[in-house]
Amino acid sequence: PDTVPETVQETVTESSTPAQSENAADAARPEENQSDAESSIPESRPAPPPVPSRVRGDENGNSYDMNFDGSEEDVGRAGAYEYISSYMPLPQILEASLIEGIVGTTAMTPDFIRGELEQYWEEVFGDYSRKPGSVGIIPMKDRPYYWSLIVNYLGYNLEDADWRSYGMRPVVVEFTVGPSKGSRGAELSDITLKTRTNNPQVDEAVIYGLSRWVYYNGTDHPVKGRITYRFDR
Repeated sequence: PDTVPETVQETVTESSTPAQSENAADAARPEENQSDAESSIPESRPAPPPVPSRVRGDENGNSYDMNFDGSEEDVGRAGAYEYISSYMPLPQILEASLIEGIVGTTAMTPDFIRGELEQYWEEVFGDYSRKPGSVGIIPMKDRPYYWSLIVNYLGYNLEDADWRSYGMRPVVVEFTVGPSKGSRGAELSDITLKTRTNNPQVDEAVIYGLSRWVYYNGTDHPVKGRITYRFDR
């Protein structure tokens, strides 16, 4: 006759009823304290507070902190197309060496660049000096273009900018962000200069640059904001 396989014998020998297994497990398990069992139940914790809306940035040796009285889900800055520093006052004098060293391209030839500069500067003993009076005043909206010309094609060093001076105090501006209006985003109002530098043109540039950024406010009420713009040089 065939013999029963050894593996079957072991299985039969070690098998036990569910009741026996449970009793054995109970015997091996230490006695549980009722309070310990209750403490193992997960506690419901409150949701974390919303993250405050804050924007930090650096640009051309300057830095800024923006804070909004709301969460970043509701209010904040949506985008910045130009640096605030690109609205700063342009140089009064462009030295002759800069004009002579213009590096042009096929589209932006040296003659074309000189022609653009001569709208607001005029040649005086080789240097280019800003024209006197109102004809030498470059509108805020055009300043990023002229900064781009003299930095990218003349090699102007921003560290030498006329408006820079040591020990400049930070500019602090407070403002209100209105509720968003479709694709236009949110508009700023109640813009107030709280701390000034010693140069009103710099203060005006900070405010203008701030107003050119894009904001959002998904709430149904105005939200306060504040920027501190520092000159780190």
